Amino acid sequence: MLASQFLHGERAARSACEALLPLLPDGALRLALATQITDEARHCEAYERYLARLGDISPRRTLLADAFSRIADWKGPAGGLVLATHVVLESEALAIQQDLVRDFPCPILQRICQLAGRDESRHLALGRILLKAADLAARPIDERLALHHALHRLWQDCAQAVVEDHGVILWRAVPRSRLDAGWRRLQVTFRRVGLIGHGEARAFGAAEAAVPAG
Repeated sequence: MLASQFLHGERAARSACEALLPLLPDGALRLALATQITDEARHCEAYERYLARLGDISPRRTLLADAFSRIADWKGPAGGLVLATHVVLESEALAIQQDLVRDFPCPILQRICQLAGRDESRHLALGRILLKAADLAARPIDERLALHHALHRLWQDCAQAVVEDHGVILWRAVPRSRLDAGWRRLQVTFRRVGLIGHGEARAFGAAEAAVPAG
């Protein structure tokens, strides 16, 4: 089940990058994203071969499926899609993945995750470049508030999937405090890339508290 969810995550990342690709102008950034798509396809193949040895691929857990659907149905700006994939999913999901693998001492799974993680580091760097090009700080605050809310819902789906959908073993590996701290770290990133402008943290916090989750 654990390896299957990693596979589903890689498939979702590949699909999101494929959706982002036509939104970029021709040139180095599009070429770099095309390379990432190739990386994600290679990760999928590795997990598929591993799972074939185990016997089957488990279905996507419900809440993770909800999270991936939010990305697949993304109608916002390209910068928001980059935040969803390269920041919310890539950075935090990668950190959680590394924690979980340590609790499942299969050397093959650990090696797959290690090699995939090496690629993910490059993907995170590409995400920072793409976000700089997107110039989020220049977008109207109403648009940025809506984007922040969409990212919060995406994060909630991912966090709840870990806490509720994955059972007691993974709950011990990733306690609620870890997930809450992850969202706080994301706020720092959001400020750094211009989603939350200087002096706007209170406004974003109030808007987030005023809108019910779900």
